[in-house]
Amino acid sequence: MRKYILPLLTILLIAAACNTAPKATGRNGIQFKTPTEYNDYIITRQQEVARLIDQFTAASAFDEDSAQAVLQKSSRITGEYLTDLSAMSDYKGDTAFRNAAVNNFTFYKRIFDNEYKTLLVINSKGNKVSAADAQRAIAITQSLTAEEAELDKHFTNAQHNFAQKNKLSLESAIPAKPNASKD
Repeated sequence: MRKYILPLLTILLIAAACNTAPKATGRNGIQFKTPTEYNDYIITRQQEVARLIDQFTAASAFDEDSAQAVLQKSSRITGEYLTDLSAMSDYKGDTAFRNAAVNNFTFYKRIFDNEYKTLLVINSKGNKVSAADAQRAIAITQSLTAEEAELDKHFTNAQHNFAQKNKLSLESAIPAKPNASKD
């Protein structure tokens, strides 16, 4: 009886190997079978970063310590997402959407690590904010707004091109921003 167990186990292992999904193509170990999965993977992370920005904004209005804690958490999570997105596979040879997402997350990581900290320090001065500090805060905010708008434009265009190439309806996936262009 024992001489049949080893061949039987070998057959079962071979059969199990044949029924497993193909290995992931991305360095992050994830393979996307549909364009919807690929799109949603990126967009859900983008939405989470937007929630983190909202949390920071809310916390900075009330408590500097809470805002610092949100910044640390936001930087860590955004860094993890950036690493993950950078390791994503292409989708049928297309990397533009992923690359646009990586550019956005690089920006978000940077602002959590730098500009938001600077704005928090300025904000913490309360009534003692100098005119120079106020001007600096305005300049930082204007610069970030312009940079984010440009990155968002490229990201939205890349997402729409990805959707068009892959016959993906973005309305049925995750809705675009109301002001986003449908070019």
